[in-house]
Amino acid sequence: MYTIQDNGAYSWISIDGHHEYYNFSAEGRFGSSTDVPGPIGKYSYDSELQNLILNYEADRYGNMPGREILKVELLTRNKMILSYFSSASNFIYKTEYSRIN
Repeated sequence: MYTIQDNGAYSWISIDGHHEYYNFSAEGRFGSSTDVPGPIGKYSYDSELQNLILNYEADRYGNMPGREILKVELLTRNKMILSYFSSASNFIYKTEYSRIN
């Protein structure tokens, strides 16, 4: 994860503990999880803007419907880096995901 540190500088840190996973299907559906099932829904990718749009569905675990737009900084067969922004378009952090087969 690339995030702000106590000294105010941004740097990459390793995540210990619960890892976050995404599953994307060719039919435009996604699921996410950590140590417990997470939100599911439909996704789309705007390659021109490099935006991944996640449309969350309400589910039995208490996850509410919503929408999140993430900037795709890198997308290869084995790696994806997503940047997260506030509602005011301020950078918050970015996360590197590795493909698991």
